[in-house]
Amino acid sequence: MKTGVAGAGWIVVVAATTLGCVPAWKPLNPASIERSKAKTIVVVLRRSPPFIGPNRNILVGGLAGGMAAMSEGQKIVETNDIDDPAENLGHDLGAPFARRYQLSLSAFEEPAAVMQRNGESPAPAAGWPAADLYLEVKTTKWGVDAPLLGEAVVFYGFSARLLEGAKRTVLAEGDCETKNLAGQRAAKRSYEDVLANGAAMVKRQLTIAANDCLTDLSRGIFLAPADDPAASAGGAPPPAPAASTTSPTAPVLQRADPE
Repeated sequence: MKTGVAGAGWIVVVAATTLGCVPAWKPLNPASIERSKAKTIVVVLRRSPPFIGPNRNILVGGLAGGMAAMSEGQKIVETNDIDDPAENLGHDLGAPFARRYQLSLSAFEEPAAVMQRNGESPAPAAGWPAADLYLEVKTTKWGVDAPLLGEAVVFYGFSARLLEGAKRTVLAEGDCETKNLAGQRAAKRSYEDVLANGAAMVKRQLTIAANDCLTDLSRGIFLAPADDPAASAGGAPPPAPAASTTSPTAPVLQRADPE
């Protein structure tokens, strides 16, 4: 899934963050899953904000500067075929969880039409497919920051919430934010370096960020054991959508139809 400029109503604020996950978490109480007697879980992929590129014109600021950054970000995504990590992250969090609790797993991608003008997704929608549990996942920020006289860095933010039933009661939640990956894990890079070879460094750093988030959220909010593939990051990619009936012990990621 890729995202671009979503409309003039967007106001862009790119906050500085530090390397690593920012703990704003509610860890899962496993007893709540047992009490729920859940049999199904849907991974809900919420709409992501636009990929933000740098505003290279120091004379343009405010809303115009924000729009310039979104336009540059859209160009980066479209030119270099950059994928939003959230879909794979949702699967890599959801599949081991479904196996652990013997749940049937499916997926639902939120329609673009529900995105509000300020870029925020509304409250959980009535159009979600019926399920006992929902794993709501979303990229919260992503892009490249490249000051004219400074180092280009890649930033990424992600959030996940485990919700119960029709009331959407929050059973667990957590988020992760990373920045300055290029500077921390490689020699300092210019904006041109970061975009070279089809934005290979952007893709690589987004993968690193996603793996860090997967490991920390798996252990931190879903209490995955150390030998769980998700807890050590780099889970298998989502299988192709399947029409066959799922087995409780072998969840298959399927596209679920809304109610």
